[in-house]
Amino acid sequence: MKTILVILIMIAPLFCFAQTGLSGIVRTEKTNRPMEDCHVYINENLGTVTNENGEFQLVIPEKFTDSELHVTHIGYKPFAIPASDFKNNGTILMETAIIMLDEVVVRPDPWMMFQESVEKIISNAQDNSDDHIYLTILNELEKMKSLSEVYFVPVETSNLNK
Repeated sequence: MKTILVILIMIAPLFCFAQTGLSGIVRTEKTNRPMEDCHVYINENLGTVTNENGEFQLVIPEKFTDSELHVTHIGYKPFAIPASDFKNNGTILMETAIIMLDEVVVRPDPWMMFQESVEKIISNAQDNSDDHIYLTILNELEKMKSLSEVYFVPVETSNLNK
């Protein structure tokens, strides 16, 4: 039993694969402050995130030493360097990225606004003690409803396109 254990211990290093360790600090270019939560990766399956001091450690298999080391963070330009060129305990400076967005206009849904206003009119009319006014409002709303259904027909299904 001892001989089997000794043999296993002796051949175990043959099954170990060579690995390379990369470590460093990620900082902002303008202020030189450490950057937390930067994504540091070689590929989709092999990466890490910087800690609160901007530090990272990444152990990569020897076959990936020719790959690129990528560092990304929202609001900063992506950084890439060949993993073989990166010096351990090196500093990566991230440059801010100015991102121009198109104008966004938020408008309410007109159909929803119409429905809400009709519900408010009906509830206000029910609170009123005069039944004649309530019936008049309901009749007018029925006329408005049919007009609004015509108005809100999607363009794709209307007969105007044919």
